[in-house]
Amino acid sequence: MSESINLRDIHERMVRNVFLNTELLLNDGVKSISEYDIQSFIFLYFAKHLRNTEHSVAREREGKVDCVLYDKGLPKAFYEVKTYFKENEWLTKGHFDKDIEKMSGLLG
Repeated sequence: MSESINLRDIHERMVRNVFLNTELLLNDGVKSISEYDIQSFIFLYFAKHLRNTEHSVAREREGKVDCVLYDKGLPKAFYEVKTYFKENEWLTKGHFDKDIEKMSGLLG
């Protein structure tokens, strides 16, 4: 893959890939998909497609954000995942507020 990779394009392809893989699991009757599973799909997609470029990805970095996409060693995008595919899991506004606060602190 070329050094001049378009991060927006690779992000869009990653999102499609994560949705596809999640849908395939749901279609196969998998009822418990965790945040860690989705985080893995994101990380593995980027790790594969950013190889041999000046971009990289890491997990649980920069304030424990689920995934961080780096451009020349500097954080470029932060990913924080919430799932709702587990039978006994309920998400509240507070869950999202906490993550937004964490990520806003990373911006400046």
